[in-house]
Amino acid sequence: MDPTDPVWMQPGAVPPPDPQRPPAESSPFGDEVTDSATAGFVDFAEAAPDEERKAAPTPLSLQRWLWLLLLPFAFAFLLTCLFLAMRGVLDLGGMVAVGGPYEIAHPAPTYWWIFPVAIVGCVLIALASMGVFSISRMASGSVNIPFPGMWKEGSEVNLVAMLFWPAIFLSLGWNFCEYGFFREEALAWGWVISGVVFVLMGALPLYFLAKKVKASELRETARKNAGSMWPQFIGIAAGIPLGVLFFSAIS
Repeated sequence: MDPTDPVWMQPGAVPPPDPQRPPAESSPFGDEVTDSATAGFVDFAEAAPDEERKAAPTPLSLQRWLWLLLLPFAFAFLLTCLFLAMRGVLDLGGMVAVGGPYEIAHPAPTYWWIFPVAIVGCVLIALASMGVFSISRMASGSVNIPFPGMWKEGSEVNLVAMLFWPAIFLSLGWNFCEYGFFREEALAWGWVISGVVFVLMGALPLYFLAKKVKASELRETARKNAGSMWPQFIGIAAGIPLGVLFFSAIS
């Protein structure tokens, strides 16, 4: 057989059998066994699915890292100010007012403006973290929320999107419970009921989240997302004490 014969070198042509080549063997199942001369090889690196290629974590850019730091920082700062301002109003009896033609028994403290600013700010930051605003795509990309499928491969953990609801209601609920139960006079049932409702609203999502997510999955997800979680922990750790200092300065 001449390998330079142009007859079988044409595209699509099949070379003639080599008379010097031994016949192919048969397997016990009747299949023909192909020797290494004609065996096809598969490049498993090329055949790897896209999911496996995406498994390797990508480094965070500076802009992305800053957003992961600033959003939790701002949320923790505003929630701390709201928490402390609420305690100040409860110290005054829970009912204050400002302005108007009538004499005010309990004037509102000078920091009353913290309530609308902190509430609106926390809601906007939470919406941004969940992906409602385009700013969150720079901050977190694929955002996890406490619903089925939150621990998918390649997704990232966004602490504000996951915990903003329990953080708000549990912190404010604690204020209601403390001032309703632990007082020298009789129980303040209005505050007690409000505190119990707030605690339930904050604790039930955490309960269902813990019930759905296994501890092993939680540890594995935390390990894979360590690079995106550290900036968020730093932001929260810095926002709380700075919020305390800021509120102390203005009150």
